[in-house]
Amino acid sequence: QAEFSFDRCMLLNIDPKRRSLTASYWWPRSIQTQMLQAFEIDINQVTGQLLQCLREKRPAIINDVVTANKPLLQQLGVAEFMAVPVLNHNRLIGMLYADNAVSKKPLCPQSLPEVNPIANELGIALFHARQYDELKKCAQLDPLTQLFNKGMIEDYLAQVFRQDKSSLEKIAIGFVDIDKFKLFNDLCGHQAGDDVLKIVADILRSLTRPGDFIGRYGGEEFLFVLSNTDRFGAYGYAERIRMEIERRGKIMSQRFHDHALTVSIGVTMYHEAYASHMDMVEVADQAMYRAKQKGRNKVVMRPDEPIPFGKGL
Repeated sequence: QAEFSFDRCMLLNIDPKRRSLTASYWWPRSIQTQMLQAFEIDINQVTGQLLQCLREKRPAIINDVVTANKPLLQQLGVAEFMAVPVLNHNRLIGMLYADNAVSKKPLCPQSLPEVNPIANELGIALFHARQYDELKKCAQLDPLTQLFNKGMIEDYLAQVFRQDKSSLEKIAIGFVDIDKFKLFNDLCGHQAGDDVLKIVADILRSLTRPGDFIGRYGGEEFLFVLSNTDRFGAYGYAERIRMEIERRGKIMSQRFHDHALTVSIGVTMYHEAYASHMDMVEVADQAMYRAKQKGRNKVVMRPDEPIPFGKGL
């Protein structure tokens, strides 16, 4: 911006899922969020010069000389703008946008060749940033279920336990364990076992509120963390999970050679006697094993007063 004296500059990334160009970086930073929403450009609706610019991967100044450009210019609230494709290995991954919407100074076509190398550098940087994000995501997620993995669960719980006591008192942790999971592998094959894990993960995902946390703890065990809840809310959530998994299992019973799909769930609320999140996890784990001892396909809620660890419930 300083070198070319544009009023506004933006880096628009291609979002392949939404089929749109969206602003990821912009200058000046004072641009309001509401204004940025206008810069979400539907790729399917791109016409005129901009379509040609992106297809041919050549920079261009988009103005109202071409009638097909006018709807987009009206959407952005400008008379003209500069569009420079951002490439990586000759693949379009974004667009550099610039305008003089404030000063109304005409854009200079002679500056296009000078801006192009900057867009190329941005393409390399953007590619590396995406690679980093993907690697970070892979390190946090269980590859089979796409839920958070054990490492991420423990990091999250450690963060939760740094909250003040008033927030911690509304925290619940629960273990969800698939009953007789080994039989799915033995009777139906390992693919069936993987399918069962995905089914349970999808049910957990669909019944969990935004802001709460679910992950695969390992093997056939899942863990949830509920915030801003109480004993009744935590038990009700766990019971909904248990009933929906049982219902889905009955529908799919023939697929699994009539082996029932059910889960045992152990839940505990925070108590000041817990010195760390691992104490709370251990009590939830004990509650889950008590659910199995009581016949499986049950929810067991940990009593208010913790008992010495290792002595059962």
